[in-house]
Amino acid sequence: RIDVICDTEGKILSPHLITNHMWSFPDISQFQLIQKGKKNYLLKLNVPQNYDRIEDLKKILHLILGNDAVINIELVDEIPVLASGKRRYIVNEYMKK
Repeated sequence: RIDVICDTEGKILSPHLITNHMWSFPDISQFQLIQKGKKNYLLKLNVPQNYDRIEDLKKILHLILGNDAVINIELVDEIPVLASGKRRYIVNEYMKK
């Protein structure tokens, strides 16, 4: 299951836009981008210790989501899997149905 998220102006973004940019960061083992509010996002990352490209990643996300996006980073050991065995890469908690 893939949710859609919006940029800070409310424009719906394709989840593939985010995942395609994440390929530029091969050291990221797993990620999950969660929209928490209109301009608030949480990016969960499973990365090696001393990973030094977080600021580069945030710059790209600001270009996609909006310069006024508030992007918090949480380093995790694992992104949980769903019952299907798949991980949700994009989650929208702001526009719950």
